[in-house]
Amino acid sequence: MLKKGVIKGIAIAAFCLSVFPMIVTVFGSFMSDREMMGGAHILPLDFTLRQYETVLLQTPQYLLWFWNSVEIACLTVALAVVISLMAGYAFSKFRFPARDALFFVYIVVMLMPFQATLVPQYIMLKSLNLLNTKASVILPGACSAFGAFMMAQYMKGIGDDIMEAAKLDGMNAFSIFIWIIIPLSKPAISALVILLFIESWAMIEQPMTFISDITLHPLSLHLGDSSSALYAGGVVFLILPLLIYLFGHDDLIDEIGYISIK
Repeated sequence: MLKKGVIKGIAIAAFCLSVFPMIVTVFGSFMSDREMMGGAHILPLDFTLRQYETVLLQTPQYLLWFWNSVEIACLTVALAVVISLMAGYAFSKFRFPARDALFFVYIVVMLMPFQATLVPQYIMLKSLNLLNTKASVILPGACSAFGAFMMAQYMKGIGDDIMEAAKLDGMNAFSIFIWIIIPLSKPAISALVILLFIESWAMIEQPMTFISDITLHPLSLHLGDSSSALYAGGVVFLILPLLIYLFGHDDLIDEIGYISIK
């Protein structure tokens, strides 16, 4: 009985912390300014699209910041997936000096918070004259230690006998990577794209630290700029990550389960 009560409590807490704020945001986006100031109810009594009009038609900065978010997230994910695939292939299918030690370093870096590497990244980007550019956010995000770890763990499950058979057919390591490893890794790639996109889409500290030009900022830094369209801005911000998740959530769930078993 006690266990059931604990499970119910956890379920209610999870709903309140994750689902309920999203419900409030969606319904709040249809509220009028008067209702937003009152804040005494969730359902809009005076249904209006005024907030969306403000965000999409009367505030061109929102569209600029939205496009910046799309550009930063897409380029970061594209580069990160390519680098992660190559790193995962090397760690899982080849033996080279200090391979295990280097993989351990990847794990340590993956566990380190962004704040621990903030100053070294800032110094490195400044020396490369990349500060106050989108590249200052894209390039560090593209070198994803988590992506390399995830792909290496998945590729270890691909039998070496497949590679041996391909070598007997005359394929080299690069051909095996392109025509065998990548097609077999599609579920893991799909899951990685979702996770990296959401992480890149919602980043705040990196652009806030490395980009001072407001015209280069992503939307995540300016969701609360307009109090009259606060909820609508949040809904607009949610749409693209939600669509990407719905498109590949099966692969994400399968991959999480696969890695957990491994």
